[in-house]
Amino acid sequence: MTVANARDTRSHPRESPAARSAILRIARIEAIRLLRHPVMIGGFLTLALAWLLPTWFGDQAAAYPSMHEVNQSVQLASAFILGGAALIVSHLAVTRATRHGAEALVATLALTRAQRIAAHLLALVPLVPLTGIIVAARVMTIGADPHAVGSVAPHEMAVGPFAVLLLGAVGVLLGSATALTVTGPVTVALLFFATFGSVLFAPANGLRIQALLPVTYDEVFLLPIPSALVDRRDDWHLLYLIAGTALIALAALLASGYRPLWSKVTAFLTAVAVGVVAWIQVKPPDQTVIEARATATSTPASQQVCERRSEITYCAWPEFKPWFDSWDRIARGALTRVPPDVAAQPLAVRQRVNAANPLGLGSGTISKAPVDSWSRDDELAGTPNAVIAETTWGRPEDEFGLASRLAYAVVSGNPPPANIAAVCGAQSLVTLWIAVGASESAKAGLEELRSRGGGGVFMTTAGFGTGVAFTHASFVLLRAMSELPENSTREKVFASWKKLTEPSTTLHQAAEILGIATARIPPVGDSRCQEKE
Repeated sequence: MTVANARDTRSHPRESPAARSAILRIARIEAIRLLRHPVMIGGFLTLALAWLLPTWFGDQAAAYPSMHEVNQSVQLASAFILGGAALIVSHLAVTRATRHGAEALVATLALTRAQRIAAHLLALVPLVPLTGIIVAARVMTIGADPHAVGSVAPHEMAVGPFAVLLLGAVGVLLGSATALTVTGPVTVALLFFATFGSVLFAPANGLRIQALLPVTYDEVFLLPIPSALVDRRDDWHLLYLIAGTALIALAALLASGYRPLWSKVTAFLTAVAVGVVAWIQVKPPDQTVIEARATATSTPASQQVCERRSEITYCAWPEFKPWFDSWDRIARGALTRVPPDVAAQPLAVRQRVNAANPLGLGSGTISKAPVDSWSRDDELAGTPNAVIAETTWGRPEDEFGLASRLAYAVVSGNPPPANIAAVCGAQSLVTLWIAVGASESAKAGLEELRSRGGGGVFMTTAGFGTGVAFTHASFVLLRAMSELPENSTREKVFASWKKLTEPSTTLHQAAEILGIATARIPPVGDSRCQEKE
């Protein structure tokens, strides 16, 4: 029997004040070494850059944050970056003596291996308040923005720090089992792929398997859903992390030779607690949440608040009300390119979202917009044929999206389509011209969308797999139209509004009305519009 094994099989002097003092001194030293380790410092720098770079480069979407989405992204970033670093460094710390061939020498010390493992576990504790300060600063800074929607509770912010603690404890446990240097990085990589793979392969029965991982997230939707519809279980996940950390710590002590009866009983009871809390998290959403999401998807008026501004009524879920000013700015900008008598007609803008279908190969698909239900709901609410606003805002393409949907409603007089609808002929040209006139940012949004598509542009509808599409020929004429004097073009559009907005008017006829050479019109390309040209 080696000296190390002999030492580890002795009775553990846990009652000794000298032993407790030695454990605490080692824990303090290991905590300092952990925090100044290059991997840990790299984790802090990476996290800082991940949060600061979007601000430095002008991420406009960050100016209109949804706080439960922010909290989720902060949890993921802090846990994977800091937690991953803690896992790697704690594993290296536990295996330091073995990797350097000094285990026999270390075993001659007064402390047993189990007590040294306890010191490594205690060394992780400072990561909780340190990560908590970082997370709180990030969330509170974003939440201070006047356009921020929703809120984050303290226990929700605590998930990230305790996930870091759990992952650090995993590193200690792995160090008790193997000294291979690659163990830490490989484990972090496996956790990364398991977390994001659980999004794609969510089971069809609605079980939230991602809740079993150290880092969890809400069900993933194509667009953010209102916070009232989020099935938040961060309180239970926090308990899961605390119990899981305790279980992993006990497992590390047991693996290092610590065998008193109380530790085995505690480990068993902790495992039961972890299982119970895990099941509470894994269960599908409650029926009340499912019903509220169905209502939000098909008939949202009962859940929303409205505000009338002159001829336009804006409706949204209560937390999104601060966005009304920005929506109104875009709507007013677009209506400057509409004849005054048409612009004076009552309009409504209503926020919509696909909250009934979380994404995942087994848990849902992108569905068609329920326009019939929307129409009945709007009629009952006194806002017929409401223009769609989404649950994201701040990017140029968001501004163009709202402006184009408003322009489509004004030009065509139709509600949003249930299927993919191609906007053809003169209507497509006038719709685009109105939309890009809403703001310079909306104009930039169209260019961004075109750069991704290469030809035409397909505008989806509030997280549904339907919307409107514009052909490449429309964009060519729009560019030619932008080269003409603005006042002259506006006068021609207003004078020929009825003709230009008729479905039967072609792009060639629109070009003639506006004084654009018809030779500049390329082939339409879209078969849905060819016979109309």
